[in-house]
Amino acid sequence: MEPTRGILFRLCAVMCFVLMFAMIKAISESVPAGQAVFYRSAFALPMIIGWMVIRSELSIGLQVKSRTGHFCEVFLVLLL
Repeated sequence: MEPTRGILFRLCAVMCFVLMFAMIKAISESVPAGQAVFYRSAFALPMIIGWMVIRSELSIGLQVKSRTGHFCEVFLVLLL
């Protein structure tokens, strides 16, 4: 990949993060934090899954190395 193209991708990524943070800050007074995090994740998940499908890595991305460790992590997240 050419360096110029990589730099442009990096700048686009930074602009997307800045836009996301600005939108979250703008709605933070009227929307609870938990709801904002939920919708941010709900909009990001289809994009991530689509990217994995395009790269043919969906089955690899859904594999879990340690089922017990994964269960414990999910359980702890649900408690907090």
